[in-house]
Amino acid sequence: MFLTKGNDDNLEGRVIIYAELYGDVPVEPKYLVTFASIDKNDIAGLLAKRDCKEYVKYNDLLQEMEESLDFYEQDFFFIAFKTNSMHDLPMNTWDVKYAGASFNPQKAKGRINHYFNRYIKRYDQQIRGLIPQVDDNYKNYPGVFLKPAIMEKYITPLIIAVKKNNAKLTQAVMIKFNQFFDAQFTCEIEPLVNSISNPSISQPKRAKILKYRINKLIAVCNEDYKEAAVLRDKLREIYIS
Repeated sequence: MFLTKGNDDNLEGRVIIYAELYGDVPVEPKYLVTFASIDKNDIAGLLAKRDCKEYVKYNDLLQEMEESLDFYEQDFFFIAFKTNSMHDLPMNTWDVKYAGASFNPQKAKGRINHYFNRYIKRYDQQIRGLIPQVDDNYKNYPGVFLKPAIMEKYITPLIIAVKKNNAKLTQAVMIKFNQFFDAQFTCEIEPLVNSISNPSISQPKRAKILKYRINKLIAVCNEDYKEAAVLRDKLREIYIS
């Protein structure tokens, strides 16, 4: 297992990597810590919750990590600092990797960068796996075969992208989704995607909206405009209820 806490096969896209320093006499600060996330708001939130004076940034480590990003498509935001305590860090909501203990701060930073590289490589591979790699077309899926194809190839990756708050993945899947329909049904696809990510609507209502929007897209695609009109009216009822 790579992570100390988290699911290696479903990385969150935000990780805490830390190393412990020790010596013949007590070492202070005791930990070297790196936060890395694809969402800059994660980092901003951490800085807002803690006294920024506690952070002693490691410019050389940050530079090494920035150089690592050149090899991958996923953009991460990160901070690196020293601290005496790990107790108030969000260990339960982030992926976590313990990089071991060391007498030598340089070796500790090297381990952190090594695990950061491994993390973003694995995350990049997982994200690439969610983006349809083969150009396809809705005309290849007649009748009842169209909906399962849409769900597997586009809706499921879009839900994962929104859950991970990964704008780049969302955009990449949307492009493929539009290409799948020959860019003919953008007016149906965009509100469908918005229904997945709208935080102002409750989860049960979002699920119902998504179901109706998928069925409406398929109805329009099959030129079943009567069914599309029925679904349009159902959507209106949900939004005003």
